[in-house]
Amino acid sequence: SINLIPVPPKPTLVTYSTLMSRAISLRKPRVALRLWKLLQTQPNFYTNVISQKRRDGRNANTDSSSYMDSSTLHMLEKEESAIVPDVIFCNILMNAYAKM
Repeated sequence: SINLIPVPPKPTLVTYSTLMSRAISLRKPRVALRLWKLLQTQPNFYTNVISQKRRDGRNANTDSSSYMDSSTLHMLEKEESAIVPDVIFCNILMNAYAKM
């Protein structure tokens, strides 16, 4: 018999943005900011993925502007399922800071 161990899915950008939006609507902007800090520590957050590639020698470009290079970010979204904040997410984050 095969024992199957359920593995929960990784949180996505939608997961974090939904939780942050709900925290703001409940007048808990500090909770939203804690979620933002948690998101930044995730191994699939885009800056962490880029840093890992550099450490592994897969990306020799050391220019920090590559963080904002649209082709790099597009590739990360498709191939590596990296979390790349979008405009809606950034708006939610700014609302959290504004409500502090």
